[in-house]
Amino acid sequence: MPFLPQLLALGTSFCYAACFVVSRRGLQYSNPVAVTLLSLAIQVVAVGPIAFWVEGLPAVPTVAVILFAIVGILMAIVRLFSFTGVAKVGAARASSLRSTAPLASVAIAIVVLGEPATPGVLIGTALVVLGIMLISWQTNATNPDARWWHATIPLAAAGLAGVVHPIRRYALTLSNFPFWFATWVGLVALLALLACLPLLAPSQKPRLRSAGILPVAVAGLFQTTGFLLANIALGVGPVVHVIPIIAAFPVWVLLGSVVLLRDVEKVNLRTITGTCLTVSGTIAILLG
Repeated sequence: MPFLPQLLALGTSFCYAACFVVSRRGLQYSNPVAVTLLSLAIQVVAVGPIAFWVEGLPAVPTVAVILFAIVGILMAIVRLFSFTGVAKVGAARASSLRSTAPLASVAIAIVVLGEPATPGVLIGTALVVLGIMLISWQTNATNPDARWWHATIPLAAAGLAGVVHPIRRYALTLSNFPFWFATWVGLVALLALLACLPLLAPSQKPRLRSAGILPVAVAGLFQTTGFLLANIALGVGPVVHVIPIIAAFPVWVLLGSVVLLRDVEKVNLRTITGTCLTVSGTIAILLG
């Protein structure tokens, strides 16, 4: 099927967008630590049996196992920061800032590896920076406690994700078993976060009221499905055909916020403009 990678990437984009929108609803009755824990637990429990049924017990190189363990540790932080960003600045703004992960990857390639900066990368970087400024420097009517620096939380998640993506892509080239790796990454991330729970302040301990169980669980299912589809897409198609489509997910979050979150989140012109600039810039960077 010639367009399979693109279709998988589109499905990933929709799943990630749905996760941000639904988690915004769930965070009314929970906190980011609880949402992260449940999403990781769902990833392990839901994908593990499928991995055993579809892929059996494959022989996996030790290097790939270690690389995905590193991905799991980083993924725990990325998800926690992502959901914290949704709680602090809203789904639309957090998703736009979170989608800037390729900027970190390109910066590493240019500064560390000495790769040339093409015109597309430079233009895309300028658009992303301008979009970040528009999204970050505005008040948040739905969360009076929000501060401008809260925007750095999803940006930090994006920076870490920019490191995770190349590791994940390389590990998949060593051993392309996306179901088992999704299970392994979820398990390592879950254990890493559980190990850190005693270090959290009382106000940051997991908290989940009964009204939040369903939306948080649904958000976890969408997150797991998106992660799995992204693994499969990267295993069957070139990065340039996959990542730009996934990077457009903030546009779907924006539409979902307008339609489904009008009672908890207000989307203004600056957020819309910033989202369009950020997504356009990110895609320009990826294609450049």
